This record gives sequence, C-alpha cells and structure tokens, in this order.
Amino acid sequence: MTKKSVLRAVMIRSCTALAAVGLCATAVPLVGAQPALAALAQGETAPDFTLQGALGGSPSRFL
Repeated sequence: MTKKSVLRAVMIRSCTALAAVGLCATAVPLVGAQPALAALAQGETAPDFTLQGALGGSPSRFL
C-alpha cells in the first residue's frame, strides 16, 4: 500500500467511527426520555421533601 492509500483508509475509518458515535449520542436522550407522571392537580399541596446540596462547599440540606 502506498502512504496515500493508508492515510485515506485511516481517514475513512475515523470518519465512520465519529459518525457512529454521533448517532449513538443523539439517540440516547430519545431512548431514555419519558414524560413525568407525578403531576399534581391544580390547587393541590405538594408533599414535604428535602434536597441535598452544598453551600460554600459544605454539605447542606434544603427543606
């Protein structure tokens, strides 16, 4: 094989691999996407909950 044909083969394989990764990356959000099913009716009170977070780099809990 000549140097030119080797470079061409490498470029084709690289482009093919990048295209495959791009297609997979765009398909992932579509596969895992599901509508939220925990909706509250209008006027209903939300249940109590807490969230973990950080404030100034220290762990904090939001109530």
